[in-house]
Amino acid sequence: MIFSDFEKNFDPYKIIDETYIVRSVGTQFYSYGIHFYRPEFLQPNYHRHWFYNPGCIFFVNFVYILRSIIALFISPKLQENRQYFIYLGDWPWCMGAKTHINIAAIFYTMMGTSILILCSIHYYRGNQPIFLHALDFLAGRCPPSNARLYDAKLVAKLLTKSSFCIHFCQLNTVTVGIVSFILSAWPLWFKCSKWEFILYGLPWSAFFGVSSSYTYSAYSWNLIYFYLICSYLRYRIREINDLVTKWTNLITNQSIKRNHQPPNRQRKSITLVHIDFIRKQFDNIGHDIEQYSSKYFDKILFFLIALVAIFINVVLYTSIFMPIDLTVRLSLLYSVVLAIIVIFFLLNTASSVYEESLKSLKILNKFNISLLGRLNGYCAYDLMLAIENQSKKRMGFYFFNLF
Repeated sequence: MIFSDFEKNFDPYKIIDETYIVRSVGTQFYSYGIHFYRPEFLQPNYHRHWFYNPGCIFFVNFVYILRSIIALFISPKLQENRQYFIYLGDWPWCMGAKTHINIAAIFYTMMGTSILILCSIHYYRGNQPIFLHALDFLAGRCPPSNARLYDAKLVAKLLTKSSFCIHFCQLNTVTVGIVSFILSAWPLWFKCSKWEFILYGLPWSAFFGVSSSYTYSAYSWNLIYFYLICSYLRYRIREINDLVTKWTNLITNQSIKRNHQPPNRQRKSITLVHIDFIRKQFDNIGHDIEQYSSKYFDKILFFLIALVAIFINVVLYTSIFMPIDLTVRLSLLYSVVLAIIVIFFLLNTASSVYEESLKSLKILNKFNISLLGRLNGYCAYDLMLAIENQSKKRMGFYFFNLF
């Protein structure tokens, strides 16, 4: 996407031109059945597809978890138990890793199920995903100034990120379902007769593909929006940091050139209005972070990290120590690498907001030093109060206040 014209014509107080907006921003939690909350901006005649009805998603995931639990407790040593594994479409048994892969499948499917349950609890308690409204300007529903973003370059970056992430997630939601179907059907094809494969192998493989797609959709859309929200908050902090840095440089340059300027030349000065503006902006950002974290993200992301960590341990053990086919071993190792990337991505994204806020403290201290002896008592006190408040703020996401 080319944003050269966008930056030239950008007006933070006007809605972004239709050429650049990403219309679907904020709709995926409802349309993919992750949350019961229906955004107000959706057309009255819009209804999500029955395939993504939360009840349908919960049923499919619950059935597949139950299937995996039953298969887990059937002994593979008895020959007469073969028919039960075929009836259950148990592809891990066909690969010779019944126990470990079924455990991994249970915890993987529980990712999507736990997110659905938590979102349902949030909905019935009246906790709506209010963070979605902060990104309305990306879809052209309000001007960027409503979201307190005024820099054309930062808005352009956020538009690019949102467009790429949404298309990436939509593509992979379908891809994961297809790959999961093949992963299940392939070993069953070699262990079943023709009719067994048609009657049991294909239906359970399709069931696994749909369940995997649901699970991927649940956690990936949460990760995508967490990334976009963190980017948005980071850019808001960066805008204020850039503004304070600009003021600091202005005061410093005035101090250097003071002796070379005519005595009657008007100089710009920092007033209580400027300092109040800085303090209120940081207070607003801190409040937004606290709201987004406590109302939604802290519990969702905590359970997500815990279940992904268990999934990594089980699959890594299976891929290293179990006697399985090389192709399957490499596939499992690949899934482990992807799961590790998910955790690192999540923690790095969460810490990025906190790291940006630490820069604010340094910039405010430099600003304070540049104004020594130039402020009256009220302004100096207000600035020190802003610095003290910023040093005490936990401007980051904490999952259940543990990390």
